[in-house]
Amino acid sequence: MRKHLRIAVLDLYNNVANIGLDSIVKQCHGITKKFPEVTVDVNVFPLRSSGERPIYENHDVFISSGGPGDPHSHNGESWETDLFELVGSVLDHNNHCDKADRKFMLFICHSFQLICRHYGFVEVTAREKPSFGIYPAHKTENGVTDPLFEGLDETFTVGDFRWWQVVNPNYDRIEKVGAKVILMEKERPHVTHPQAIMGIRLSNEVVGVQFHPEAEPETMLEHFLSPHMKETVVRDLGPNKYERMITKLRYADDLKHTHDTVIPNFLSRAIRA
Repeated sequence: MRKHLRIAVLDLYNNVANIGLDSIVKQCHGITKKFPEVTVDVNVFPLRSSGERPIYENHDVFISSGGPGDPHSHNGESWETDLFELVGSVLDHNNHCDKADRKFMLFICHSFQLICRHYGFVEVTAREKPSFGIYPAHKTENGVTDPLFEGLDETFTVGDFRWWQVVNPNYDRIEKVGAKVILMEKERPHVTHPQAIMGIRLSNEVVGVQFHPEAEPETMLEHFLSPHMKETVVRDLGPNKYERMITKLRYADDLKHTHDTVIPNFLSRAIRA
C-alpha cells in the first residue's frame, strides 16, 4: 500500500470561476480520514490558462477537471497536446511497470469529452438543450462491477452540467484498445436523441466520467443561491429550470452519496495499489 500519495490536479477551467476545483482538492486531502497512515500532497496545475503541466514522474495520481466551452474549439492547442501526451505516458508507463508502481488518472466532464474525442471512441456533439442539474445515470453491464462505482446502486444520482455530449460509440474502436463503457445517461424513451455516454474506463487505472463526482449538495446550493449565479442560470435556462434544481439540491442525500463514493473509490484504489 502506498504511504505517500502525490496528486496532480489539472485545472481546465481557464480562469472561469467555479467550485469544482476546490471540491476536488478537498476530497483528495479528505482521503486521509479513511487512510490516516497515508500522507497526501496535492498540487494544482492551471494547464489550460497558463500551460503549466505536472512533471509526470513526480506524481502517482492525476485528476483532470471539467471546464467551459466547446470541446472541439481548442483542437491542436499546446495545452491540449500536453494533456494527451500525459495520458499516453500514463498508459504506456502502466503497461511496462510493476503493478505497485502504476499511476492512476481520472477525467471529469470537459476532460472526458476531450479524451473521448482524441481516441475516436465517440462523437462529441452539442446538446439540443443543456443538461444542467441533478439526474439519474445507469450503470452498464461493465459498470455494475466497476470499482469506481462500488457502493452505488445500479441507477444513481449525478451532478450533470453540460452543453455537449458524448454519443454514438464506436465499439470496435473502444474494444480494440481494451476500453469499456461503464455508465450511460438517464433513459429518455420519449425522445429520439441518442443516449449519451457518462463513463468510459480506458484501463484498470485510467477512467473518465461525464458527470461531476466532486459535486457536493450543500456547497452547490450555496453557490447557485448567490445573486450572480441565479441571474446567470435564469437568463440561460429559465426560471423553472432554476427552481427545480434548487429544490433538488435542498433534498439531495442521493447526490451526497455519489460525492462520498466515486472520488474516494478512485483514490482508495490508488493508495492500495
